[in-house]
Amino acid sequence: MNDAPIQIRNPEVVRALREVAAQRNQPLTQAIGEIAHAELKRLKSDKDARYRQRVESIKRRVAELHALPVVGPPLTDDELYDEEGLPR
Repeated sequence: MNDAPIQIRNPEVVRALREVAAQRNQPLTQAIGEIAHAELKRLKSDKDARYRQRVESIKRRVAELHALPVVGPPLTDDELYDEEGLPR
């Protein structure tokens, strides 16, 4: 990781950051640090929420699959694959 200072060349961004720091009555570095940490926490929380949603979606689909009626006996390996192990 590079610990060199960050240089921001966009004057609008610099003005916005300085205004945020002033509104928060904090030094610029502290304000930027807190904002960055809060954003990282939000991003992780969003990622965790999306993960939980995916897991729940998969569980619902598996439940739907298990709820389907069984039609006939299940196929055996011999019925699915030839003597060389290739699909029939």
